[in-house]
Amino acid sequence: MNTIWKAEPTMVLSVISAGLALGMGFGLHITTQQMGLVMAFAAAVLGLINRSQVTSPASLQALTPGTLATAQDAAQPVKDTIKKLPVVLLACGLVTWFACASLPLKQKAVIGLQASESALEGAHNIERSLCFVSPSTEQGGHCTSPQAAIVKLTDQKHQQIAGIFAKAFADEIKAAILLKAWKAGDPAPNDVSTYDADLQQILTIAKTLDPAAASLVTQIQSAVDSSAAVLIALGVK
Repeated sequence: MNTIWKAEPTMVLSVISAGLALGMGFGLHITTQQMGLVMAFAAAVLGLINRSQVTSPASLQALTPGTLATAQDAAQPVKDTIKKLPVVLLACGLVTWFACASLPLKQKAVIGLQASESALEGAHNIERSLCFVSPSTEQGGHCTSPQAAIVKLTDQKHQQIAGIFAKAFADEIKAAILLKAWKAGDPAPNDVSTYDADLQQILTIAKTLDPAAASLVTQIQSAVDSSAAVLIALGVK
């Protein structure tokens, strides 16, 4: 560890910068100016560490045994402080982690719903690519792709799952609107639970398909997992 602090100050600064950026991405409230001050302080600390390990030849020649001992005694408090710096920086990192882990419940719910909607969109695209030869232009209740028969995606299943997809997207929009007005302690919006139920229905149908359609199951399962995180944040699960 000491070798890293002494020999790789740039790497250490990069890690600190990446940690701050990660914290900001997860909701850590810190301004650009504050981030710059932290980085400046870290650079100064690392410079002090490096400087403490170097003594110029001229200075060594000028020191007598007596003055050398005096200089070493005077430098001891600084060295003791430097030894504690890794612990201090680790503590700062833990504070950042706990700040990220304690995001407001509303923010956790919003992030989870966004992730679920993104996964749902991916699942919808997969289902259409299994059903249609040209999913970007084709629509309707009849599957035209040979792949549909391979994964046992019948027209009936496609029509059923397409209807639930449409309902899920509509319910997600309603849930997102209600979440904007939701406050911690309020009852969870009913549309969030309704949206979750939509996802569960799609997942149930997807699991009846051939294992060759595993990508669809995986994608919709991701949407379900993110929706569950929303319900947990709202106190439903």
